Amino acid sequence: MKKVFPGTCLLPALAALALLAPAPAQKKTSPFGTNTIRTLARKLNDYVEPFLEWNLTTNARKKIKLGGDWRENLAKFRKELAKQERRARTSIMKELDALRSLNRQAFNYTRNPTKAGGYFLKQFEIKLENQTRRFKFGYFMPKQYRYITRSKKGIPLIISLAARNPNSGNWQQTNRHLKELYGGSTFEEDHLMLSPQLPDKIDMSKEPEAIADFQEWTAPIATTLEEFWKCHQIDWNRIYLEGNGESCRLAAYLAAVKPRLFAGVILRNPPKLEKLKLENFHHLPLLVLEDKQHAGNHASLQEALKKLDRKKIALGGGREIDALTVVDDPGDYPFTKANKAIRTWIDTVERKPSPTHLCFRPVFSEMREHWLIKINRFITYVENATASYYPLIEVEMDREKNEIEIKSQCVKSFNLFLNDELVDLDKPIKLKVNGQVKEIRVERKLDLAIWPALLNDPEFVRTAMIGNIQPPEDEKGKKEE
Repeated sequence: MKKVFPGTCLLPALAALALLAPAPAQKKTSPFGTNTIRTLARKLNDYVEPFLEWNLTTNARKKIKLGGDWRENLAKFRKELAKQERRARTSIMKELDALRSLNRQAFNYTRNPTKAGGYFLKQFEIKLENQTRRFKFGYFMPKQYRYITRSKKGIPLIISLAARNPNSGNWQQTNRHLKELYGGSTFEEDHLMLSPQLPDKIDMSKEPEAIADFQEWTAPIATTLEEFWKCHQIDWNRIYLEGNGESCRLAAYLAAVKPRLFAGVILRNPPKLEKLKLENFHHLPLLVLEDKQHAGNHASLQEALKKLDRKKIALGGGREIDALTVVDDPGDYPFTKANKAIRTWIDTVERKPSPTHLCFRPVFSEMREHWLIKINRFITYVENATASYYPLIEVEMDREKNEIEIKSQCVKSFNLFLNDELVDLDKPIKLKVNGQVKEIRVERKLDLAIWPALLNDPEFVRTAMIGNIQPPEDEKGKKEE
């Protein structure tokens, strides 16, 4: 952990990373051209749209019709893809840049009628569990924002959770909150900003004890993000989550449960997060800003990272950044004095969509997915785990050796998803699980490859799966069973 001063140490240190990085390798030409991808995307979209509607509808007659439509359109897409793959003499599942471009273009965006350039407040309704719920969110669109050609990436997004108003005790109005933090800064030139309105009744003064508490906390964020991405093309490798005061606890736990969604986490005046487990932050750097009243609250995070022996986080291209960066003397909240340091940190941090090293410690037993890992069965549930024996999976992948090493405890079985950036799927893979070694072959699956088109996260590509991995049980596991 390293303390830095905005405008003195942090800026040149992070800028130096670009100078130290090796020159980027020249990209090879894809065998799938622009027109080919565009044709395939239209066919894939014909499948995606009715499938999403079919998945949501409760009308039996409509479900039957939509089911027939998406199955027919999926068959047409498969036929067109097979033709294009014969021409290219390779599978699109081996060409991940082309596959990402295909999934990116297969999603239909709805134009936001609001004129770009300014801070806005929006309200929408959605049915949840047969009840109509109303949600609000504030957002900012830069003046030069245009609806980007879908063959290109979108622009970065900052999701900022508001602080409570010290006078009323209610959460601050979201569009005002964003303007208070970023008004007049360079972020207004090229970043989207989003702030979901949190219900005033939610109490975040302590950690969520059960999945129901966590879901109540995150419902406004999940529904708002889904509504927002329908109208805005964002860069999924550059989404930054930010908490302010009490909402830092929500930001930290959301990042621990869904680390795949974010490139980094910013905490402004966080409370002490002594119970937060940081194993899942293996690819998530933290940036902390504290005024005099909250100084030192990050110490529990620093101690937890020290126990994990995690000082640096790999950014790709041979670059690294501190796992925890504390901006020293950022001024008083809302820390506008430190906006240059925040900007430099954000410009440096980007999500790696195919991480070769994973560490998964479930926060709740119901939350079983983490990046490329999906747990099927526990030996002991999270809620019944002890301080020394709890569910944990660590995965290390080496493409050069075509090896995967897995260490786990307290887990009965799980699945591991792969792609050709992680291992060479054309060759046998050496799989080592808790010391037990075997050689396996894994087949690519198109259904997995086009799933990002449904999730609208085109950068996160999975093309194969090792299913039902059953780690050899240790002595503790046998006793627990």
